[in-house]
Amino acid sequence: MKKTRVITIAMCIFSLLAAIPVYAQQTKPRNPSEAAMSEAELNGYSEEQWSMLKDNRLEYGEIKELVHSFNPTMSGYWESFDDGMRSVEYSIDVMKEAKKSAEDTFDLYKSNPYLSAEDRANLMMLVAMTSSALTQYNDTYRSLKKSSAARQIAMGEDQYVRAVQKMMIGYKTMESNVRILKKLVELNEASLKAYRDMQDKGMATETEVLKAQAELISARSSLAGLEAAAKQLYAQLITMCGWKADDAVVIGDIPEADEAQIAAMDPAADFARAAGNNTTLISLRQQGRNKHEGALKAQDDYYTFMEDSLRIRLDTLYAAVIGAQYEYEGARAGCEGAGISREAMKKQHDSGMLSDAQYIGSQIQLLRKEAALETARNNLRQAAEDYEWAVRGYCDIN
Repeated sequence: MKKTRVITIAMCIFSLLAAIPVYAQQTKPRNPSEAAMSEAELNGYSEEQWSMLKDNRLEYGEIKELVHSFNPTMSGYWESFDDGMRSVEYSIDVMKEAKKSAEDTFDLYKSNPYLSAEDRANLMMLVAMTSSALTQYNDTYRSLKKSSAARQIAMGEDQYVRAVQKMMIGYKTMESNVRILKKLVELNEASLKAYRDMQDKGMATETEVLKAQAELISARSSLAGLEAAAKQLYAQLITMCGWKADDAVVIGDIPEADEAQIAAMDPAADFARAAGNNTTLISLRQQGRNKHEGALKAQDDYYTFMEDSLRIRLDTLYAAVIGAQYEYEGARAGCEGAGISREAMKKQHDSGMLSDAQYIGSQIQLLRKEAALETARNNLRQAAEDYEWAVRGYCDIN
């Protein structure tokens, strides 16, 4: 009877081990302690953060989290990886119970005089087996967290984030230019009317009227083309963040480029970090060393060449940041100057010293300067992002 009980307990423990799943998709709380958790808590966010991510508004600072949680491709990759991690976590929990049961059984019977040497050996083996299996599952869990698969998914996610940032900057530039072009069309319509009225009074030539008409046609054409391109980019942008292409999503503003961040940029000082993070250089460093002297020198020379390529690329990206900064300052000065000129011409127009057509021309000039300023502002942000991504390792040097 005593022996039968020992064997029965051992069989129960082995049945626990057999129940461990190789793979299990987790779509619900993983354990009773999570049963009362909200959707936000299950996903690792506060209620406020989760609410902001799920509203119909895309903010620049939310891109990384939106791509991680809602991009169909990336969320699928992470879900599969997380399912594997949860499967191992579940296995660890089961193995802990199996190990504890084996140890409790051994403690219960180890001093029993009726326990045969064979049963004692079996119980000791069972304790050793469950302990070894638990160690293996813990090792597997740690390895998965540091695995190349996890790194590859994270790198892929960074590439998506980078692409979405570029899309959003491009879209907001288009959106601003669409808004300005609409005003430009209105002003060109008013300008054409003014020139026709002046022509009727003998104050404008046919050439001036035709020129105003051509400018209106050009503005309308530019507006139609830009609206079509913006619509297409909008659909791509929001679907990359998890929305449907026809969803009504408000696209937030692009933050100003960080002047302190730009001031801290130093290609010479940043090169070491960029080289340490660059995937091409990492791959070259991980290659086996060639045993032949000539081939080894060629290998080292090629690595040096690729390092130099990265150094040149980083210098080029930094120069683009500085160039974009100058362009932004110039565009801002131009916009301020056009604003002052428009105000002066408004006073002349109000006093009858300037025709309607001339005053409208000053308004058109200001609109163009405003469009140039918005484009320059977003170009500076993009240039700064490109440099920072290169330092983080995302710079093509092949």
